Order: sequence, then structure tokens, then C-alpha cells
Amino acid sequence: MSELLSIQMLGGFSITMNGNHFEEQVKRSSKVLLLLQYLIVHRHHPVSQEELIGALWANESSDNPGSALRTMIYRARSMFTVFGHPCAEDIIISRGGRYVWNNDISCVVDVEEFGKLCQQAQVADNGEEQLKLLMQALELYTGDFLPGSGGLMWVMPLARYYRQMYTKCIYTALRLLMNGGRATDTELLCTKAMNIDLFDEEVLSHYLCALLAQGKADKALEEYQRLETLFYNELGVTFSDSLREVYETIQQQIGADGVSLEKMMEDWLDSADFSGAYFCDIGTFKTIYQVEMRSLSRTGKTVYILSFKTKRGQGEKGDKLMEELGNHIATSLRKGDVFTRVGTDQYVAMLKSLTYENCVALRNKILSELPAKIRTKDVKSAIRAITPVE
Repeated sequence: MSELLSIQMLGGFSITMNGNHFEEQVKRSSKVLLLLQYLIVHRHHPVSQEELIGALWANESSDNPGSALRTMIYRARSMFTVFGHPCAEDIIISRGGRYVWNNDISCVVDVEEFGKLCQQAQVADNGEEQLKLLMQALELYTGDFLPGSGGLMWVMPLARYYRQMYTKCIYTALRLLMNGGRATDTELLCTKAMNIDLFDEEVLSHYLCALLAQGKADKALEEYQRLETLFYNELGVTFSDSLREVYETIQQQIGADGVSLEKMMEDWLDSADFSGAYFCDIGTFKTIYQVEMRSLSRTGKTVYILSFKTKRGQGEKGDKLMEELGNHIATSLRKGDVFTRVGTDQYVAMLKSLTYENCVALRNKILSELPAKIRTKDVKSAIRAITPVE
């Protein structure tokens, strides 16, 4: 009896035998990696030499693709020999110009098991059995199908197919958990799902509702504000109406808890940082902005919005640049000023009790004192007055 191979294709690619991982051998050759992936995915259907060449050299040219393919197959078999599999020479069968993965070799493929469990869940006799099967399926879905090869034409439709299958499973499982009063399990499943797709509003809605069901209204509010800011910064969009309805429910539950005024004031100041200007998320800044607009016609004072937009680069270097700029703005503005980060490359501040000339002077002072790493020419600024609401 040959050794059992455990093959992962969801969330990454690896082959394991007796606790030994094959991926280190595979990483030395991307073409061998693709060859194995393609043959495993199509392991129940022999593929022609032409089909394999098209999959491996889709956008490339080769002087002798047939010879190159035979070399790839030889290298794949050699790697399995190093891996220690007793049937390494027979791992790929060649017959009549076609190639196929040797299905006489025992193996378990996670994506196949995932599909089977999802199908079994659809025809389950009752909700309890259905939930059990769904949870087993979701345990296997650690990420999208072959993410390292996601740009290939033959991978993309399969990745979409399995993601759609996963989405259906996660929604059904969350509904069954919440209907069964299992809020803690719902929260845990949502947390795992958010690691796969943080911008799925259906999952976020279940997550916030699960927190509320456990009496964690304060955490639900904190998470709502954090996620709303993330949505705006990363996607440039705000939450849907359905999530805003969840927000209203959060507010109602917080109000129904009957907290004393003294306790509320104490909580509001808890862990507050009074050094520098006040930095807040975009949702809080928007609320403060709306309040100021409403009060302008009564107070007669002018409030200005000051913007700093950078030509930041991508990746770690750009993130570091924005962090340094944010720290400089925080220490340069007054303690009563409020500012927030908008998107990936912009900060916006709200300045009160200043004239336009004072704002210009403050803006120029901030720009002139920027750290050497932040070149002034790469930072654009603008000043606008808030127009009162009629």
C-alpha cells in the first residue's frame, strides 16, 4: 500500500506525506509547481500534451515545448523520489500522448473534500446535520483556490466557483448558528471568515449581531466604527443601509443598559490621550463636521478644513511616510483641533477659532517643519471654510 498524500489547494498549495511537506521542493521550479497543480485538478481526466503545454506556457514561447514538457515531468518524478514516496516514478502516467495523475496512489485533496461536504450539506435531512457538514467544509476553506497561481486563465474560473460555494456555505452556517442561539460560535466563525474576506458586509452584520447577542454592545460599537473607517480608507465607500440598521440597534442597546452619567463620563475619558491634536476615525470626524456645520449659523464663528495629500508610494515605504506625516500633524496642531486619515494618502484637519490668515500661517509652518524624509513638494495642501447649514 502506497503512502497517503494530503494535498492542499485552498489557501495555498502543498503536498504532505507522513508529516513531511513537499512544497519546499516544489518552490524551486514554478513550472513543476504548475504542472502538478494542473494534473491534480484534472486527475480524473487524462490531458493531452498540447493542453499541458498551453497551461504551462500560456503567454510564453518555447523552441521545443514538447521536450520542455518531458523535462518538467522528469523533474516532478525526481522531486517525489527525493520526497521519499515509494511510487515516485509512477506519480505521473504517460499513455498515448496523454498525461494523468496516478490515482492508484492514495491521496486526499482538500478542494475535492470541500466540494463533497458542501454538496452533502445541501441535501442534509435536518438543520443540525447540515450545520455539522457546513462546519467541516468551512474548516477546509483556509483561503481561495490556488492563490499563488490566481492570475492563470484556467485557475480564475475555478477560484470564482469555489469562492461562490464558500460564500453560500458561510452564509447558511451563520444563519443556522444565530437561529440556534449560538452567538459565541457565530462570533468565532465570523472572525475566521473576516480573515478570508474582511469586506463581506453579510459576515460583518452577523459578527456585530453576535456581539450584541452576547451583551457586548460597547465592543460592537467599537468594531462598527473601526470597520467603517477601514471600508472608507481601503474602498472609498461607506456601509450599506443594512449595516446602518445594525448600528441603530447597537445604539439602542447601549441606551437601554441604563449607565449612570458619572460612569459614562468616566468611560469617555478612560485611556484618553490628551497630547497633541485629537486623531479620530473617519466616521467620528464626519459626525463632528456635521455638528459644527449646524452650529455655525448660531455662533457666527468660522471653522476651516485643512487637507494634506501626499504622493506616497506603495507598500511599507508609503505606509511609513504616512505614519510620520500623521505624527507631525498631531504634534503641530493644537490640542483642540481634530484630524483624521482619509484613504491611503490624505489627512484632513478641522481648525476652530482661527482666521483664514492664521490657518494659512499654521499650514505653512507645518509644511516648513516637515521631517527631511517627507519632501514638501510631495505634499499638497488645501484650506476650505465650512459653510453653515441653512
